[in-house]
Amino acid sequence: MIAGGTGLAPFRSFILKRAQQSQPGETWLFFGTRTRTDIYYKDELERLVAQGRLNLRIAFSQDNVTYQQIHDESGDHLVFEPGERHYIGDEILKEENAKALWNLLQSKENGGQGAYIYVCGRTGFANAVMEAIKNVIYQHSSGSEEERQKAVKALGL
Repeated sequence: MIAGGTGLAPFRSFILKRAQQSQPGETWLFFGTRTRTDIYYKDELERLVAQGRLNLRIAFSQDNVTYQQIHDESGDHLVFEPGERHYIGDEILKEENAKALWNLLQSKENGGQGAYIYVCGRTGFANAVMEAIKNVIYQHSSGSEEERQKAVKALGL
């Protein structure tokens, strides 16, 4: 799931329902927001990450911070540290995230997980997400230049 701002709301029930399942598979949420104060449902997200039920990645477009999920005597929470602001496409294209997405998107026959991607946010946000996904597919596809371009075009995006 890839959500921009209040686009997180439609995914909330989906995330919570998957967290209740015994073997839901991996649940990923890429969340693009302006600042750390704009993290909606923060307590729920922290709890689900701590339980190992959610892989969370956040891009802050107007806040020079990065974050870590920590567990201490007061519970599980996000700790913010100085960092650089960036957009959702940048977060998707970070090598670690791009590799994880590639694995998720691969069919089970090809050793992947056959995942689906859901996007909710403004049109500009969605366009940035689609460009980043195309880039991930192009970078990680095997074959010639032509074959990799064909793999991207096969998406119909």
